[in-house]
Amino acid sequence: MLLHLPARLLGALLSAGLLLAAAGPAHAERVVVRDASHDVVTLDLEASEAASHDVVVPASGEATTDITRVVVDHGDDALRVVVHVRSLRDAYYDLTMLQLRSQQRLWGVTVQRSGDQTWTALSRGHRESSRTCGGLVTEVGQDRLAITVPTTCLEDPRWVRVGVARFTGRIPGGSGTEDDAVIAWDEAGVTGFEDDILEVRGPKIHRG
Repeated sequence: MLLHLPARLLGALLSAGLLLAAAGPAHAERVVVRDASHDVVTLDLEASEAASHDVVVPASGEATTDITRVVVDHGDDALRVVVHVRSLRDAYYDLTMLQLRSQQRLWGVTVQRSGDQTWTALSRGHRESSRTCGGLVTEVGQDRLAITVPTTCLEDPRWVRVGVARFTGRIPGGSGTEDDAVIAWDEAGVTGFEDDILEVRGPKIHRG
């Protein structure tokens, strides 16, 4: 449930169209995922607790969560995923999640932001075992996050499929605790809310 994500995140402190294009960096296949704007949802904590399942409501004003486009370039040396949002601002907590499916296995990348600091981590498999990856980096720009994963860290896959979601929380009025947080979610390529389990929905993106 989305209800459990804030505790997991804080404890670690951590359908739009798919466009295939030949353009992009040399020797890279590119996929562009366009996501509907203003399709963020927030979790109604009281209703969710009462119903014992996620109850969400539209939250079109949550601009920092709102994914508008994802551009994936799968080159010989690196997989680059650029996540564009409507308006990237600071949040009480801020998590971008990637799921990468290759012919070998499932990989996960998480990007956590806090103020001007950013942490990027790689995990392998459904058990999400942590992996060390030199060259794994996230660049934060104007309303976008650009995540670069060296292909050697992914066992040099021939192709990958990519799922992307944003999960944020903010404290109304700038004061309070995590119990007061407004929790927002948006998944690329999905309008509204289907599930808080991030799915790998995109096509195969071939290396080089």
